Amino acid sequence: MKAAAVFSDNMVLQRERYVRIFGTCTNNEKVITVSVPELLISVRAIIRKGRWEAVLPPMTECSKCTLEIACGAIRKVFRNVAIGEVWLAGGQSNMEFELLNDKNGVRELVSCAEEDVRYYYTPKCAMPEEIEEAEKHTGWSLPSADNSAAWSAAGYYFAKELSRRLGVTVGIIGCNWGGTSASAWMSREYLEQDSRLRPYVEEYDRAVKGKSRKKMIEEYDEYTAYQEGWEQRVAECYDADPDIKWPDVVAKCGENRYPGPHGIKNPMRPCGLYETMVSRVAPYTLRGVLWYQGESDDHRPQIYSVLLKALIENWRRDWKDDELPFIIVQLPMFKYRDDPDTKSWALIREAQEKVFRTVKNTGLAVCLDCGEFNNIHPTDKEPIGHRLYLQAMSEVYSQMSRSESMPPMYDGFEIRGSAMLIHLANVGKGLGGKDEHCLEGFELAGSDGKFYPAQARVALPYIELSCDKVKAPAAARFKWTKIFRRKIMLLAVDIGNTNIVFGCVDDKDEVVLFERISTDHNATAAEYAVLIKTILEMNSFNVSDIDDAIMSSVVPSVTNTVKEAVRKLFGVDVMMAGPGVKTGLNILIDNPAQLGSDQAVDAVAAINQYPVPLIIIDMGTATTLSVVDSKKNYRGGLILTGMKVAADALTARTAQLPKVNFEVPPHVIGTNTIDCLKSGILYSNASALDGIIDRIEDELGEKCTAVATGGLSELVVPLCRRKIILDNNLLIKGLAIIYRKNKK
Repeated sequence: MKAAAVFSDNMVLQRERYVRIFGTCTNNEKVITVSVPELLISVRAIIRKGRWEAVLPPMTECSKCTLEIACGAIRKVFRNVAIGEVWLAGGQSNMEFELLNDKNGVRELVSCAEEDVRYYYTPKCAMPEEIEEAEKHTGWSLPSADNSAAWSAAGYYFAKELSRRLGVTVGIIGCNWGGTSASAWMSREYLEQDSRLRPYVEEYDRAVKGKSRKKMIEEYDEYTAYQEGWEQRVAECYDADPDIKWPDVVAKCGENRYPGPHGIKNPMRPCGLYETMVSRVAPYTLRGVLWYQGESDDHRPQIYSVLLKALIENWRRDWKDDELPFIIVQLPMFKYRDDPDTKSWALIREAQEKVFRTVKNTGLAVCLDCGEFNNIHPTDKEPIGHRLYLQAMSEVYSQMSRSESMPPMYDGFEIRGSAMLIHLANVGKGLGGKDEHCLEGFELAGSDGKFYPAQARVALPYIELSCDKVKAPAAARFKWTKIFRRKIMLLAVDIGNTNIVFGCVDDKDEVVLFERISTDHNATAAEYAVLIKTILEMNSFNVSDIDDAIMSSVVPSVTNTVKEAVRKLFGVDVMMAGPGVKTGLNILIDNPAQLGSDQAVDAVAAINQYPVPLIIIDMGTATTLSVVDSKKNYRGGLILTGMKVAADALTARTAQLPKVNFEVPPHVIGTNTIDCLKSGILYSNASALDGIIDRIEDELGEKCTAVATGGLSELVVPLCRRKIILDNNLLIKGLAIIYRKNKK
């Protein structure tokens, strides 16, 4: 008798539902019982054709119990079992995207052990014969810096927020694989029963017809060897020339053969992962499914709604739950730099919304704004997890209304004269952003089907669209493109002793580019101009996108050089933040002229965005703390030795202490010289910030909002015991505010 591999120590069982426990057995094993001793529950399994299944009655939440399975003399005990909420995180690479690689992954890994979440990683097996060995090395894991690094980032953020809200353990079953079509996760039966879906299996059958198993494996192994070499060549190509165009990459490196030949070893084949992964975890009792997929079906976007609906039906059958909730991540905007805009992702998004509107017990996490140009794997998965959580709250747990969990949604239209009124739902709190009176991305078309940009005027619950070129509107669409980019107008530059920060702020005051380079005292204006132009092009922006520029600097010897570079490149005169420029800041220090321009800019941004009184921490060459009181006066501050300066001084004056990279060690107490240095540097700075904040609050006599910025703050702030808000865009936002004040 064996239990399925998904049952292990530390597992999470679904509360308030009948819970299925299952596995395999021999013909001689006739009686199998499953029990939870702490809850006085014991049931007998049903055995059929070498498989057994027991159904436990609904149980309330429990943080720790045991699950026992007995068959004759065989007795298996699973310990530290929790009863809470269980969700499956399915899809392709953006659901697979690991927490370690997330934008805020390091921050989360430092503190994740405090969260009441657990994870099961379904072994990634392309062929059935790989499964048994892979499952020997799997099991539910508890959160820790090591364990959680490979967890789904979107799944983790969802579970973290859900656990905090519900006060129970949340378990995530990761069942995903990058680059996969939804067809890989479905049975052949469901693909063949609809003529629109049959091309998925017919294409595969034609490709493998007449090939032996051995031949298919050989072909795939040959492809794998080629593709690994090709990917290495491509990486070297981009290292040598980051701006190289895709056709030139192919010319130098050879063709991209992804996803490889059809065959039994290709994990992308239709039905393949259904057989090797889905079948291994179904019907483990779930609250619901989180589904982030669709990118690899953009070659057939017109039938994606049919495909996704069939997958949901397929899984609901396999999980023996006709009402199993599915929360779908609607694809964000994305386009590779050199790809044409085929509108395919717009069609996928439309299909996903159609499924949400027509299939019961589904949710839609609208993530249009969560994409990145030229990067199919956006690195910030926290908003994805949050929006999945919001959908669970309204669509599954009924603890929120849709007006709280969803953005404004299309709810019909009407024609008034030459205008079209778009009816909106979920607008009780407005449109929820800065665009209420300046919407971009709407288009109108007449009966000829030709779309033109439309002017939008908000009159909630409507948006009124009009266009001089469309006198009789018949159709409208919104951001019907793979990527929609706003115009950039302002270049913001901050010159520090160690680094120069470049940012671009669009005409909606959003920071759309942030890059940091080393300060080079010997570089010429021409060299800086080349660097700035390269930064823009790396982020798919043009020199012509920049209308104006503002700069702050604490390095006079470099200031004029960079100003001249900006003038040559963009043909604009740079506004300098400093004496004579309005900031709106009331500075109460002994000599206001001594205040560093970067500190003033940070304070302007923080006052604009966060509650006062404020402590603003900037961790650069020096670590500065600025204090703003409850009346928004700049009171003064502190200057500490910068973390890197201190570390360099320590290693320079000691014979046996090496230089170390700044990264968080596994433990506060180091067990070797390198970890001792890392721990001492990072935790001493974190402790210093905690202590100084306490003392500043004591002196002011009130609690403060603490905000940190600067290149090193991302490492130190997560180690602090005090709540400190991280905002790396603070300088850029402050420069933009000062620019607006002086351009009025």
